[in-house]
Amino acid sequence: MPTADGDAPTERPAVPPADGPGRRPNDRRQGSEDDGGAGDGALSAQARSRLARAPSPPLRPPPLDDLAAVVAWRATIHAAWLDGDPSAEACGHREDVVAGVRVLRSTPDLGGPIVVYLHGGGYALGSPEVALPITERLARSVTVVSVDYRLAPEHPYPAGVDDAIAVHRALALADPGRPLVLAGDSAGANLALSAALAAGPAGSPDSPAPAALLLFSPHVDHAPPPEPTGDDAARPTDVDRTAGRWLTDAYRGSLDPADPRLSPLRADLAGLPPMLVQVGTADTSLEQAVRLARRARLAGGEVDLDVWDGLWHTWHYHRDLPEADRALAEAATFAVRLSTVGR
Repeated sequence: MPTADGDAPTERPAVPPADGPGRRPNDRRQGSEDDGGAGDGALSAQARSRLARAPSPPLRPPPLDDLAAVVAWRATIHAAWLDGDPSAEACGHREDVVAGVRVLRSTPDLGGPIVVYLHGGGYALGSPEVALPITERLARSVTVVSVDYRLAPEHPYPAGVDDAIAVHRALALADPGRPLVLAGDSAGANLALSAALAAGPAGSPDSPAPAALLLFSPHVDHAPPPEPTGDDAARPTDVDRTAGRWLTDAYRGSLDPADPRLSPLRADLAGLPPMLVQVGTADTSLEQAVRLARRARLAGGEVDLDVWDGLWHTWHYHRDLPEADRALAEAATFAVRLSTVGR
């Protein structure tokens, strides 16, 4: 979600040091000393400026059963997020429909892999237009199809993941042999991971497996975290706990929050394609990202875990951050490499 102004997690797991027993060669601390930087001092001036700002006011969603109020609330938030941003056309994207689902498709088609992008926003907010700060920069190197999946609470689980699966399948069948990469931020990363799990380890003729996953600040576990205490209770977040519960309830329908269909971190992760996970040390998804990397590796998967010093949840949305430019360039490089080497 593009409203983060320096959020901090309620839990801070230890990220293995460069020479620690839990460290893997493809785990990196971006901007840290082992990445050639100097810790938090390596943050750009733009990032330091954002961290110095007061946190965004918390979301105040209306009652779940008042759908008219939800639609109006969403429209107000989207208008604020999009204020002053260039149009899709100006960003080189055009509208299309794939498998009955509206998408924004980057132009020109660059050949090579297609990144199927799923925006964040807690399943109730966001759109391909809101995600343009991410998809426009990815599209400098790869072709991107950004999915306008159905939103909760009007369309709870499994609507969003069904739309992701349908678009992925239709693109694969339309161009057999062309690699597809599933990608997303926050809740969109959940949908990308869920769609990959639905395809299965080897895929099938009518449900091919993706070549890779790109997961930015992944929110992949809806089981309620422990209540914060002490200093953690005072740390600001981009989505307060009340709004977080509202977003989970809007999406989950009658399912338990810990159900693996909602919380793919708790699913059997065997057979997933190689994945890149990017998360910040000041990110509400840090703990989940570290657990996801660990569990996927235990299941035999290949995971590149990039932990960015000092950065917050989905910093990728900010057009003025050099760290966002670099993260997205590295993600595009990963997508191209994993789609062409040995596949």
